[in-house]
Amino acid sequence: MSENPQENSQKTRPLLLEIFLEMAVLGAIEFVLITLVLSFLIGRQRFGEHQLRAEQVAHAVGAAVASGGKTEREYARLAAGLTTQTPGYGGKGLRVVVYHPGRGLQLLAGFKSEEEVNDRMRQLLKEAHLARQTLRPGSLEPRPVFGFDEPPWVWAAVPMGLNPNTPPQGAVLVGVPTTPLWDSIAGQWLLAAYVAILLVTLLWLGADRVRKLVIEPLKELVAASRSVTEGERHYELTEPKTSEMLELEGHFEEMTTQLFEREQQLEARLAQLELAQNELIQSEKLATVGKLASGVAHEVGNPLSAVSGYLELLEDPTLDPETRKDLAARAAREIERAGDIVRGLLDLSKPRDFKPVDLELQALIEGIVSLVKGRKIFHNISIEHDSSRPVRVLADPGLIEQVLVNLFLNAADAMGGEGQIRVEVARERVPEEVLLIPGEGSSLRRGEEAVRIAVSDSGPGIAAEAAAHLFEPFFTTKEPGRGTGLGLSVSSQMLIRHGGILRLASAGGPGAGGATFEIWLPANEGAESST
Repeated sequence: MSENPQENSQKTRPLLLEIFLEMAVLGAIEFVLITLVLSFLIGRQRFGEHQLRAEQVAHAVGAAVASGGKTEREYARLAAGLTTQTPGYGGKGLRVVVYHPGRGLQLLAGFKSEEEVNDRMRQLLKEAHLARQTLRPGSLEPRPVFGFDEPPWVWAAVPMGLNPNTPPQGAVLVGVPTTPLWDSIAGQWLLAAYVAILLVTLLWLGADRVRKLVIEPLKELVAASRSVTEGERHYELTEPKTSEMLELEGHFEEMTTQLFEREQQLEARLAQLELAQNELIQSEKLATVGKLASGVAHEVGNPLSAVSGYLELLEDPTLDPETRKDLAARAAREIERAGDIVRGLLDLSKPRDFKPVDLELQALIEGIVSLVKGRKIFHNISIEHDSSRPVRVLADPGLIEQVLVNLFLNAADAMGGEGQIRVEVARERVPEEVLLIPGEGSSLRRGEEAVRIAVSDSGPGIAAEAAAHLFEPFFTTKEPGRGTGLGLSVSSQMLIRHGGILRLASAGGPGAGGATFEIWLPANEGAESST
């Protein structure tokens, strides 16, 4: 749309004017319908007036004829007078015929010969005569007999001789033509038909114009809005024909332009955020790699330095065999320690294939306790475990064994080889604080039932500054050479990949007892709850 919207609005017709024209057409249709109804009612009323006039003329003629003593000339004057007195009901077209019993028909007006009096007219005269003849003294005057004929006439037949005590004197038949009435009604109906056809044509043209002015532009706007919704930035709109539609399309184009601009701004911001996120991730990776490299250099470098020293000592030819054997054993232990560190790094970085099975935890823990009790460090440590309530879980037994053994060994080191370790197993609903532990991949949900394994010791606890770094690689609170700093880190990562979480539930400390670690695992569906 290259032209100015204000210039286009001057060329277009306001939509309100178009709506007004359509309303005018509908009003005209109502007017025609009302006219047709009124024409019908007025025609019916005038038709009734024709009947009433025919009846009045028939009674007047009947009374005049029944009085007798009139000559043919007087009857002619009577008929002429009746004719001139009824110009609004047919004028000279008025027909009057009298029926005398025994004498036959007497033509007073409108008939040239008796042959023009057809069978229907004769039947009406006889019916009127018989109606008077069957009256008993004191009865009411009989209603006139009405009839119709072609061309359209209104006929009224009344008996003569209104005195019931006198014998019947015949009947009078008066016909009033209705041709002018029907011509008037036909003209009105024809005019109404013309107007109706005209209005229908105007209505059709108006509807077509409304379709072009309103419906089609609105459909185009709907199609354009769908295109914009689907992300397309190119759409076509025809030149509107009304100022209102032009204004609406202008607002639509302004809206879509702003929408596209905001979309571009959002895309630019998103690109900036993605770039910043990638840079942050890269920085974190570099920091992690640097930290790991530093830890590896320190942890692996120490045993390698020791091995190098032992090898130098072994080069001394004056060493006795026992000393050589001791130095070789020490070098082997340091090499084994370096191998443990490398294997720990592999467990930390390389995902392990887990094979979950349906486990009875109490029996598994009993087996692990029996395994570690054989080690020298646990000779003065008691491990309490309540196995009275069985709890089942879907887990990898090797994973559970590795994590629990690591926790038992850490607890034994923290207590200096003397003290108490307590293991609790229960099915509980996952609290909110458990989910605060970072663990992408964990399937635990707040409020759902899970299996909790708590391992507590009677040691001195863990300092707050150390608790914040427990699960970081190469962090350890043990003396140099006694730990790699990978046990908790590897255990945590393996549990997360298994759908669970390892967390420090209580650091303990002076007056608060030892530390408590918790293992949370998804519960085995269908297993009986112990809570």
